[in-house]
Amino acid sequence: MRNKSMETRLDLALVFVCVPLVAIGVSMLSLVACSDFEPTVEDVEIQPDPGSGGTADEGPNTVPDEGSGQQDTSSPDYGQPYVGFPDAGNGGEDANTAPDEGGSTPDHGTASDDGPDAGEDDAESGPDTWVEPIDDPECPGYMGCSCEQPEDCFSGLCVPTPDGHRCTRACSTGGDCQPDELCRVVDNGIAADATYACLNRWPTACRPCIGDSDCAVPWLDEDEQPSCIRGANDDSFCAPMAVGSTLECPDGYEVERLDLERGWSWVCLPLAGSCPCDAAWQRPGFEMTCHVSNEFGTCEATRLCHQECPAAIPGPETCDGADNDCDGTVDDDLTGLACEVVNDFGACPGTTRCANGHETCIGNAASREICDGADNDCDGLTDEDLGTLSCGIGRCRHQVNYCRDGMLQFCNPQEGATAESCNGIDDDCDGLVDEDMGKVTCGLGLCTRTVDKCIGGKLQICVPLGAQNFEKCDLKDNDCDGLTDEGYGVETCGIGPCRHSVDTCAGGIPAECDPFEGATMEICNGLDEDCDGHADNALSYPALLMEPNNDIGSAINLGDVFEGNPTRSFQAMIYPYGDSDYYMFEAVEGDHSCPLGWDQDYKITVTLFNPVGPGDCHGQTVTLYSSAGVELESDMGANCLTHTLEYKWDGECGPDDSRKFFLRIGAMYENGVSCMPYEIRVTMTKI
Repeated sequence: MRNKSMETRLDLALVFVCVPLVAIGVSMLSLVACSDFEPTVEDVEIQPDPGSGGTADEGPNTVPDEGSGQQDTSSPDYGQPYVGFPDAGNGGEDANTAPDEGGSTPDHGTASDDGPDAGEDDAESGPDTWVEPIDDPECPGYMGCSCEQPEDCFSGLCVPTPDGHRCTRACSTGGDCQPDELCRVVDNGIAADATYACLNRWPTACRPCIGDSDCAVPWLDEDEQPSCIRGANDDSFCAPMAVGSTLECPDGYEVERLDLERGWSWVCLPLAGSCPCDAAWQRPGFEMTCHVSNEFGTCEATRLCHQECPAAIPGPETCDGADNDCDGTVDDDLTGLACEVVNDFGACPGTTRCANGHETCIGNAASREICDGADNDCDGLTDEDLGTLSCGIGRCRHQVNYCRDGMLQFCNPQEGATAESCNGIDDDCDGLVDEDMGKVTCGLGLCTRTVDKCIGGKLQICVPLGAQNFEKCDLKDNDCDGLTDEGYGVETCGIGPCRHSVDTCAGGIPAECDPFEGATMEICNGLDEDCDGHADNALSYPALLMEPNNDIGSAINLGDVFEGNPTRSFQAMIYPYGDSDYYMFEAVEGDHSCPLGWDQDYKITVTLFNPVGPGDCHGQTVTLYSSAGVELESDMGANCLTHTLEYKWDGECGPDDSRKFFLRIGAMYENGVSCMPYEIRVTMTKI
């Protein structure tokens, strides 16, 4: 809607209004035609596209025939009618108000104190230039479709709406847009020149907010900007200004006059009193103010619309450096109040002082009551409860008052004392009865006994204690013969290096012989270091010497043994008993050729060197197998000698005479096992 005052034309000025022309053909780019004319309230309209059915005689201010032209459907029609948004409002600014590039603000109506109906008789409708499309185009890219950037829209215009960012269309007058839109300048991020587009009047309506800046709409004038107000459900949301002389609002809103920071204004408020909590607003960036109130005050905080208010609960003001009642003042009204200076001696009157969150009671502190004629502990009494002085013991025991007339009294503890004697009385008043009479000792060892010479006022006779029948290892003379721990012998235990003897009683403590004292970790040297009766057992060796190759299927591959190359050698061990080692290797022929009429034979030599180390001879065995596991040669003699196997085969000139073999190393008897490694040497020669 618009005021009659808007019927006055704007002064003409040169303004370039660019209208995209749709080229026929899928791959053609949009061209831009520009005409020099000034956008006015009623006369500024989009020039017809020559390809859309208009004629060349139509002037720059002629309204195109929207029902007769044929649209080119081979590429997006950036001039097609606006595609409506779902659930969009239908109120708004005058549809024919042109964008003003000269800095003037379109008149959307001025609200008066007379109410939302003021000026309604002056409003009139502009020319109806917006029409519904015949068929709704399919998204994306068309008007009303969701978008994230200008490139998502055929028009190159992606703008915010109450339903999120949507594609819109270019315009030259308000009549090119829906009633809830304005034709205003927009930065589309693509064109260098200003672009006029249909922009929603209320894109931030019901948006959660903390202040007016959260509600700002770039294309609205200052007096049109929404305001952040408080709702009925302890929330805050963006409320649009009622626009035009008819005070228009979005659907679902009503007009109410509110006193804002900018002054009294007509504001569009939801009929429900508050806004819904849309899922899009349940994330950071869409906070709102909230409050918690009670009889002590009101505290404020921010929250998301789906969250409980995290504001503090108001409480009575206390001296803690905090604004407990949320009145904006810290530790207020807490100084000069009556209080008591309390300590272990009493409570004296004082006044409060609150500073830096700490409350102090200022006044004289109570002290212990003393004999001075004053009320030291602030209980209203003077020199009270000081009691009496007691002194002396025995026959000297007596009392005197502690304080009299503010003066301390003296008590003599030796008054009436005499020399001590064995009579059951503390004669010398020292707290002891019949002391210093001496003691009498008799007997030997545990039979020794000492008694006071005077007990119960009578002189005593010493009788030795009875002797025990046997001696104990406890550094005591149990049998009272004058000897201590006598009769204990020596115990011997352990084997090998652990063999030793200990006294069965030493220092009054019974001793046991530890058979493993002196034991160390077992090493391969033929000795029983761990004193378990076995030499070279429980040894730990690297994985190379304890390889898990106990069958032909897990044989370790020694690689290739080449004809004529140096001997291939390696080491391992047969340990513990029952272990056997399998290996595989390939004897590789060096040269397949030979003189005419000759053949060439080969020999594999395997030498086993038995382990050399401490202890008995460790005779081990060696067996050579073919690649099929057939035994070829073996030496099973369990002796300390070196074992040598030789295997020969006939070769031929030309073919490859290389062969694969398996080796097994073992021990027939337990004494053949050794923690020392054996050595295998393998050589291939031509014979």
